[in-house]
Amino acid sequence: MAPKLVNKDQRREELGLMVYDSIIKMGIKRFSIDAFIKEHKIGKSSFYNYFSSKDEAIYYVLLLITQEYIQECKNNLDLSLGYEKNLYLVFDTYINTNKKRSNNLSLYKEYFVIYQNFNNKNIGNLNKYYFDNLQLIIKEIIEDAINKKLLKKEALEFSQSLLMTADGMMFYSFSVKEFDLGANITKHINNFINLVGNK
Repeated sequence: MAPKLVNKDQRREELGLMVYDSIIKMGIKRFSIDAFIKEHKIGKSSFYNYFSSKDEAIYYVLLLITQEYIQECKNNLDLSLGYEKNLYLVFDTYINTNKKRSNNLSLYKEYFVIYQNFNNKNIGNLNKYYFDNLQLIIKEIIEDAINKKLLKKEALEFSQSLLMTADGMMFYSFSVKEFDLGANITKHINNFINLVGNK
């Protein structure tokens, strides 16, 4: 009987989603490979065939979350809705407080707290991937609004700072519990609209 062929990328993603479920329950710090493979009845060698370490598995999970959000933004982008609604959709991860968004934000917080240092390439790569892709979507929204004369030409100069400021607010919310991230991001977007919108 011929051996069963395994799609390595698909299997890696399946394992990554299982790791995601585990760290949602127990947190990144308490996540253990030994406990994970015991719970899911996976051979240790099978796990290490896809991830060389706990750190790699955790990074992969964060990358999956980020890729999923970028794709969601691309799928939901509808320029006919108007630039305001599209901007709110892009910043939904900061504004929406549903369980999934809250869980993912908590994972990002714990990941950055545990792994943050100047030599951590994974954090730099994750931030760059997120910023570069989301920035392209924001730029498309703003350029469309400028062409429709809904925004002033100067609005394009704010495309980077819109996202950078939102990210800064997110990190601030990690350390200041009473800071209302959703309300302040909404205010941030409204200020942008009031500043460069064509009345």
